[in-house]
Amino acid sequence: MRHIGLEFDPYLPWHRQVLAGVMAYASRHTEWKIMFPKLINFGPPSPINLMNGAEGLIAERVQNWAVEQGVPQVCISPHHTRGYRPLISTDFQEVGVQAAKHLHEAGYRRLALLPLTEQPHDPDRDRDSGFRRYADEQGLPCECLQPLPGTQERMLQVDEECLNAWRVYFAQSRAPLGLFARNLREAYALHYILLELGVKVPTEVGLIVGGEDPSTLNALKPSLSGIDRNDWSLGYEAAKTLHAMLQGKAYKPMQLVQPAGVIPRDSTRLKESADPFVEQVMEDMRRHLSHPQPLAEIAARFGVSAKTLERRVKEDLHITPGKLMMRLRMERARELLDQESLSISEISEACGFMESSQLSRAFKQHSGQSPREYRRRVSLSE
Repeated sequence: MRHIGLEFDPYLPWHRQVLAGVMAYASRHTEWKIMFPKLINFGPPSPINLMNGAEGLIAERVQNWAVEQGVPQVCISPHHTRGYRPLISTDFQEVGVQAAKHLHEAGYRRLALLPLTEQPHDPDRDRDSGFRRYADEQGLPCECLQPLPGTQERMLQVDEECLNAWRVYFAQSRAPLGLFARNLREAYALHYILLELGVKVPTEVGLIVGGEDPSTLNALKPSLSGIDRNDWSLGYEAAKTLHAMLQGKAYKPMQLVQPAGVIPRDSTRLKESADPFVEQVMEDMRRHLSHPQPLAEIAARFGVSAKTLERRVKEDLHITPGKLMMRLRMERARELLDQESLSISEISEACGFMESSQLSRAFKQHSGQSPREYRRRVSLSE
């Protein structure tokens, strides 16, 4: 039995997901004894003593004592690695891309984000890059918000000068605006500022964060949309890489884990359609999610041809009616999965799937995870 050390904070929501992924791999493929000093040590850190005997390590940042002692280690945060390999990291550029794409598809045609800090973390820089890249590719204006001079930290201080500057900015800004908070710290500050100023979310400003903490983001009013970074898979792949290192097998020195997708909530639920006709079609689709109907039947209820309905949906939302229907079904599935009283079978039926396996395939294709994995991650984060 090998002794494996985990050197990251299990009290952070994303680290709990990483831990679950590590333990899932270890239980299936190894006989590791896991040492987790931060669960038992509340005093000054003493990793050498607490990790005495560790034969491998998974850590948020490079542990110099492990380097000096030749202990194999896998890092899970690009901000703290200083070029060390192997590194297993979230693809933070893709987080930015998914945030911009979600705002775009939700109906926001102007995008914005805060300037980077003076010494930005690599993940924030990558989120920023992905968000801007999507906006450029789609020809969308992407504004760097700076309502008053100074650093990003100054713009998020909740004092009278800061609030007045934001008040002037939003009074002059043309709604609706899709705003991206790269991390939870930015998101909580912006959420408070918007509510304090009486800015209407999501009709005037839509807000999405490049991370996910269901217990907090669900509790905010309005609830805040986020990106599921797929931290469970990050932990699983980190454990898999360390296992290969310990066995002397080949491994990838650098891996980027793809985010699982957007968790849509109230903060980006803009009236999705600029076309009242398409808005009515969407409401009709929502009413019939448990029994999805052919496009021709939907069109007939509105007195138009299927071809006309498809053209107007594509012109307004830039997606086909079929993809729109699937998106609405997946949104309903996420809402129902948050309610632990409902079984997967019941949720499948409510979303118009004849079998649970059909929901599982569609949900995994849409979000990168199965319904059970999604529900487990939500429960772990609470």
